[in-house]
Order: sequence, then structure tokens, then C-alpha cells
Amino acid sequence: MGSLCQGTAKNRGGEGGGGAEPTGWSYPSNVLWLELVTVTNQIGAFVIHTPEPSAAYDLFATTNLSTAVPGLNLTNWAWLERLGPGQTNFVVSGLLSTECYFILGTMLDSDTDGLTDAYENLVSHTLPMNPDTDGDGLSDGWEVFNGMNPHLNESQLDAYKRIYTYDKGGWLRQVSVPAQGFSLDNEGNLLCVW
Repeated sequence: MGSLCQGTAKNRGGEGGGGAEPTGWSYPSNVLWLELVTVTNQIGAFVIHTPEPSAAYDLFATTNLSTAVPGLNLTNWAWLERLGPGQTNFVVSGLLSTECYFILGTMLDSDTDGLTDAYENLVSHTLPMNPDTDGDGLSDGWEVFNGMNPHLNESQLDAYKRIYTYDKGGWLRQVSVPAQGFSLDNEGNLLCVW
């Protein structure tokens, strides 16, 4: 996972301080690293030290570095936010856990599916070198952004066969709305089809 930079910090019930490295620790200027400057009242202040001052990053967190626990762990991370180009100082609120680990991910998207490699490795567990992990004709990014499961080939499910048309290879070709009814929200987005 070459698109990640790891930093850790412990929030001890709102105590101040909390960088992952011992006092006086330093890195060369050509190394990307994340510093947790303070933690107070479940709010953490961070600084990104980067050799690329105009780069953008995604921030991920987990509460446990073991793989044998449910929820967030070493292999299951949560995406927290995207930090804009050149944004090196930022604040994260709602740090509820007594222990939290952070990783920065770059904007590298090897398969151009709309999900960064870091997101695919840490959160969605899709294939960063394949834009359609489940092979259903919908890109992983499109499925994630539209609340679908990028690990589930919807073309094989009867409920989806009613509104989606697939070719012989299983690729999505058309989405149909049955004439009997549908409902829209205030902005004209499709809510329900029956």
C-alpha cells in the first residue's frame, strides 16, 4: 500500500498532547508524516508534514490494530475526510474512543473507478487494480457513491433484473423505471419504484 502514511495517537480521556512519536523525533523533509498536536475534549488538532505542499490527502481512522475484533480494526478503517490541496493543518472532532490510529491516503486511483487505492484497501476492500470488483458492469466508485455493494453482482439478483437490463456478458446496458409507479424527492431524485 504505497499510497498510505501512518500516524498514531492516543486520546486519554481528553488529556492534551498526544503525538505518536517521542519528543524530539524528526523526519527528513522528503518524508510524509502526520502529527497529532493536541487532543482536548474529543477534538484533535493535526499537522501534515509533506514534501508535496500542494497535495491532497484522505484521512482514515481505526480504533484497534488487532484483526480479531469486530468493527474498526487493523483491516477495517473508517474514512473521516478529504483534506484539500495544500491543507496541512486541520481539526477532527468527535474522537470518542480512548485509543485511535490514523492513516493518510494519497489521491492515487490506479483503476480510475473514483475510489482511491487507499480507500479500496482500507474501507471498501475492493480491488484497486480492477474498476469493477464484482464484474456487474458498474464501477466500484459508482456503486459506493450510490449506496450499492461493490462486492455483489446485482445482475444475478431477481429484484435487480426487473429494472436493469444486462447484455450476455453480464454488463449493465439499461436501467428501466416501470410504468406503474415511482416517487421523487423535492429535487427530483428517484426514491422508490413499485
